[in-house]
Amino acid sequence: MNARILILIALVVTATPLSAQQEGSVWYFGKNAGLDFKIGNPPPTAIAGNPNKMDTSEGCSVISDLTGAVRFYTDGNKVWDRRNQVMQNGSGLQGDSSATQSALIVPWPGDCTRYFIFTVGSAEQGQKGDPHGLFYSVVDMNLNGGLGGLVPNLKNTPLQPRVSEKLTAVRDAGPALGYWVVSHGFSSTSATAPEATRFYAYHITTSGLSPTPVTSSVGSAHFRSDYGNAQGQMK
Repeated sequence: MNARILILIALVVTATPLSAQQEGSVWYFGKNAGLDFKIGNPPPTAIAGNPNKMDTSEGCSVISDLTGAVRFYTDGNKVWDRRNQVMQNGSGLQGDSSATQSALIVPWPGDCTRYFIFTVGSAEQGQKGDPHGLFYSVVDMNLNGGLGGLVPNLKNTPLQPRVSEKLTAVRDAGPALGYWVVSHGFSSTSATAPEATRFYAYHITTSGLSPTPVTSSVGSAHFRSDYGNAQGQMK
């Protein structure tokens, strides 16, 4: 076979999966807004009408399939399916509407039918002494005829009793499948409490979530009487 043809085939095989991975190509916001970054559109494109049912001032999260079609989204309290209906078992999550990053959707590595939803409370809850922990739930897209649902025994599973509003995730380095989900501790007592400066990093692999975090203590303290540091976002 001609060497040029071999090179062309190699380029096509390499590029095709990359062009199809559009899980993050649709962005939803509170107050029913949305943007479309799908390949082929002049990005970003405002989505006409009211593409989602959320009415929240702060954090939310949305996930699409490999083609960019929305699968579900959440404000940290409710989860809506692709029809904009509340997902099966999709009410009563522990996120707070005043948390900047109240919810985060993370795919289950190596499984295109399951997802994690992580939720956090708000700094205002912590300032008042209310519960405001880090929780996770699992969505299974095989439930409810393919529309998805939250797995009952894996809903609102607690990870940390007190955290800030900050929540993010990053992929594993190298070829390994997996993610690290990172949150920040919050102290109900003082700036010198160990949890006030702790970052908690949870590892997700094809086997699931490890409930024991890697902890790192650095930076400003997040605590009750000066809760401003606990507001905002982490990237």
